[in-house]
Amino acid sequence: MERSTPHQAAPRTGSLDFGLAALPNGEAVARAATTMMKEGMDFISDRLRADSRLFEQACGCGNIADLAALQQQWMTEAVRAYSEVTNRMLTQALAAATPAETTEAAGEPEGPPSHAGKQAAAA
Repeated sequence: MERSTPHQAAPRTGSLDFGLAALPNGEAVARAATTMMKEGMDFISDRLRADSRLFEQACGCGNIADLAALQQQWMTEAVRAYSEVTNRMLTQALAAATPAETTEAAGEPEGPPSHAGKQAAAA
């Protein structure tokens, strides 16, 4: 006798976007989730590049003092980067949680610029 899992037994009703659109502020939630995923992937990519640079530079260190200074610089940059991405993601989450009517009435922007927007502005 074949058993069906709940996943197989439940009929498919459509995409996540369709379901979120029915919720108050659903489109904003979907946009925020997409933005947060992109922010997360961009952040991971940036941190991996920074880690790679650290290892390359560490191989060229002549003494322990240079290595310690390099590690301290890397740690300072990492803490700053983690703080920035956390602030951006929390702002996006709060913007998605705020009803659209409230945000529009207050004349507030939808959220901070994304990581890609910050890179373009810096260029």
